[in-house]
Amino acid sequence: VLDGFPRTVPQARWLMEQAKSGRLGIDVVFNLTVSQEVSRKRLQARGRLDDIDEVIDRRFKEYGEVVQPIIVFFKEQGLSVYEVDASQNPQAVRDAIRQRIKSLIIDSDDNEN
Repeated sequence: VLDGFPRTVPQARWLMEQAKSGRLGIDVVFNLTVSQEVSRKRLQARGRLDDIDEVIDRRFKEYGEVVQPIIVFFKEQGLSVYEVDASQNPQAVRDAIRQRIKSLIIDSDDNEN
């Protein structure tokens, strides 16, 4: 499980090189998605001094410019990218991810038989 990495396409390329060389395995990518409105409300509720509109807007812009291309790159590499609605409560997000993993394991077991 990688969280917060990769943060750039070059880092994603490096990660795929490691996978192709057999140093690690990458089976699936989960992309947790949330609307800007929900994200903004959550950030502002944290109460941090830097969670102001200008900074939040810059983060959204950076996400579009930096993070979204990573998702596109992974898809181009043939990885399965599953979108998870992260606007739900944390337990529902966890359950959605667990259910997807469970279905992938079951599908994998079925393919081996």
